[in-house]
Amino acid sequence: MKKIILRFLLAAFVLPSHADELPHDIFKKINDRMSFMSDVAIYKANHHLPIEDLEREDLILKKISFYK
Repeated sequence: MKKIILRFLLAAFVLPSHADELPHDIFKKINDRMSFMSDVAIYKANHHLPIEDLEREDLILKKISFYK
């Protein structure tokens, strides 16, 4: 009985708190990346560069671990 209670407490309290870290980290990284948008837009406008850079986006996507 003690093992069942221990497993329940582990699943109910320890695992969800660890799972909550993942979305927090992802949203922080997205927010950090988005914070550069205005600087990038100003640079591109000053240098007459297109907003969309498909080669650069492809390079970034290849560096992401879940992109195959």
